[in-house]
Amino acid sequence: MGPDFEINLAPPMELLMGGVPKEEILGWLDKTILENQGGPLQIAYHIEPDYEIGNCLAMHEELENRGLISNIRLY
Repeated sequence: MGPDFEINLAPPMELLMGGVPKEEILGWLDKTILENQGGPLQIAYHIEPDYEIGNCLAMHEELENRGLISNIRLY
């Protein structure tokens, strides 16, 4: 659709559950970013009771390390 069309997606829920190696989560993130080819991208999901918070944070930390998001809080 081109670089002006924002893509919104959620990671597969299986990646956010316990027992998933961090490498698998980051592999999905790498593939998603590569396939998006620099276009606008939003990754969104809800925190569910069965999700491992560490898996969710791994994605956020990696995006922050790459300079793709900022660690800010809005009050």
